[in-house]
Amino acid sequence: MAGVSEIGSPVIHPDRFFIDGEWAKPSTDATFEILDSNDERLFFRVAEARPPDIERAVSAARTAFDSGPWPLLTHRQRAEYLRSLAQALEAREAVLTDIWPRESGVTISYARGSGTRGAGILRFYASLADSF
Repeated sequence: MAGVSEIGSPVIHPDRFFIDGEWAKPSTDATFEILDSNDERLFFRVAEARPPDIERAVSAARTAFDSGPWPLLTHRQRAEYLRSLAQALEAREAVLTDIWPRESGVTISYARGSGTRGAGILRFYASLADSF
């Protein structure tokens, strides 16, 4: 993809938005650059959401929340989704440790363990379902 550094994009579909369960094409070709905070070189480009994209995402989220499967799930079923997300974060620990400092400027020592810490928070909230 043009505009991606030699490091490559850590984003699976930088030219799309995940809306309503699928990778949707943006309403325009507008993009914005993510610069590597280490050296200010181009890290990658992503699609820039415009009002129609935001409206489409908010509408899909509202519909999913009101009439999708989530409101019908039990607390324990919801907790399983949180645990799955926690597992996925831990699996991407190395990627998170690499990209977080590049895109935001946090130190590597702070970024290290971010997946594990985030997973711990998700597991904590999932555990609350056991006592609800």
